[in-house]
Amino acid sequence: MFPPFASFNPLKQSPSGHRFSTEIVWCRSASKKNELNVTTLTGKTSTSATFAETVETLGVGLGMRINSTSWIAFNAILSMVPIDNNRIEIKMTNGDRLMVPKFRKHSFEQTYQLFRKAA
Repeated sequence: MFPPFASFNPLKQSPSGHRFSTEIVWCRSASKKNELNVTTLTGKTSTSATFAETVETLGVGLGMRINSTSWIAFNAILSMVPIDNNRIEIKMTNGDRLMVPKFRKHSFEQTYQLFRKAA
């Protein structure tokens, strides 16, 4: 269905020294300044790394920032359900559910379709 997560060592280290599990599902900016919560298939962690550094370090391929605080990996999407024609609820492979808001719905649908065609 979707390409599997890239096979890497269980932990990768970024140039700034942050260490991550390689199977990222999604990440969200935390309430603390400059902190990022990262959810993987194997658990959750917090880091001071940026979205860009986290994604580059893990090498997960295509994904998208679905709102002002959350980024998801397309290959970690299990299912999508339209909600009241304005939003999309996404179920991730780890069971988490995330909402794509109205203002991102159109760009998310277009970008996700491009990912599926390329897969």
